[in-house]
Amino acid sequence: MLIGYALNVVPNGKSNKLEEQEFSSKFFLNPINKSARSWNLGQENGWQFELVGLFTDISEHASYFCCAYSATQQPLLKEDLHKLLGPKLRGFEFGNTLLKVFWGEGQVEQLRPVVSNFLRNSNTLDINDFKDLNALSFVADGQGLAVVEKTLSESSLSRALRLLHLICLAGSYLVVMNKATDKLADAAMNKHGSEAELKSWTTFLAKYYSSEPVRSTGIELIHFYPAIRDRLRIEDHYRELTEQLKMHSDVVMFERHEKNTDLFNELQKRLSKLGLYVALAGVFIGVLSALFAALTLSPKQVATAWSQWKNCLSHSWSACTREEKSNATQTGFVSPAEPASKLKSNKSSSSSRP
Repeated sequence: MLIGYALNVVPNGKSNKLEEQEFSSKFFLNPINKSARSWNLGQENGWQFELVGLFTDISEHASYFCCAYSATQQPLLKEDLHKLLGPKLRGFEFGNTLLKVFWGEGQVEQLRPVVSNFLRNSNTLDINDFKDLNALSFVADGQGLAVVEKTLSESSLSRALRLLHLICLAGSYLVVMNKATDKLADAAMNKHGSEAELKSWTTFLAKYYSSEPVRSTGIELIHFYPAIRDRLRIEDHYRELTEQLKMHSDVVMFERHEKNTDLFNELQKRLSKLGLYVALAGVFIGVLSALFAALTLSPKQVATAWSQWKNCLSHSWSACTREEKSNATQTGFVSPAEPASKLKSNKSSSSSRP
């Protein structure tokens, strides 16, 4: 008989030198296999310990479960498990998820009470809850999975360890999707980082999630995984997360619209200021042009203009107009109101003079 536990642990940032080893179970889909890591935590009091990391390609997606298993010891309480693992996991803190695995030899009728107490801490498990698979009978529960084999074989131990790793994957899906739900909710409330969270968790689902993550080579596990998946309601969590991602996508689109509107309004303000600056520059250039034109007049031209306007400023308008007529008579220019004959007579009188 082999009993095992898979306890969720979370990195706490402290250094913890561990002996990494090859992950022995290669029955998952390729993206999951490539992201899987394993560390040997040694053994104590008949228990073997292993740390399993899944989805480790991206740190925020990574999930860690500590596995403890024994073929000779009796079941442990959660508190006793913490005491055994604490000194070995100084770089981690204990999470809330604890799953169990049982692999025993015998008849279902005999082992049913043992399995029920191990999984449920009660005698409520019914014999009809077990399903038959060739020479095996198995049952999935919200706390884990148990397999009863009529006769143990040399491969029973390795098969039980693969089952323990399978439980780690199911638990990792559960832990990471719960984490994603919380992160998305926080981003929506704080209106910060929504787009980054949406991209991150959509990438996780596209890369790692599958309702059937076991390759066809794991014949037994193909049947075991759907049983534990359904009991843990992993598919329900997946659907809830995808719905949340859809709603979050709408939030991101709204935030983009708000951002674009703010940018447009800011651009309009800047363009308005630019128009004002251009108008002021035009006025300034006009003043400079007038000043330049005034400065280019000769002293004679200034004196002539002043003398012509002097009378207009100091006398009545009629005196100004008489002055204009007098100047016209002397210069040969007349106002448009004067007849052309007067211009001719002025010319003839001018030519008759010696």
